[in-house]
Amino acid sequence: MALFMPLTFMGIKAKNIGISSLLSAYLIPIVDAATIPGRILCGMAANRLGALNLTILTTMLSVGFILGWAITDSQNLYIVMSVCYGIGGFLGLYAVPVI
Repeated sequence: MALFMPLTFMGIKAKNIGISSLLSAYLIPIVDAATIPGRILCGMAANRLGALNLTILTTMLSVGFILGWAITDSQNLYIVMSVCYGIGGFLGLYAVPVI
């Protein structure tokens, strides 16, 4: 459940730090588009590192991205952290069926 919390509150926090309502509505599709390279990278990394090792590593990355996303007050950094969360935040979920 914790992995989906940023997606739930992404638009609300974006408005609170001053991002326009039009851009805040597009943040979730931006994160979803950023998961495309993450899915490809997950398969390649799982072959090299192993699925369980990848799940452990990406869970730690997710925690880092969520904490970084939560304390961000800059508009540009918020968008960058959202894209990073899209690329690396869900990688642990993609390897779970293999385990």
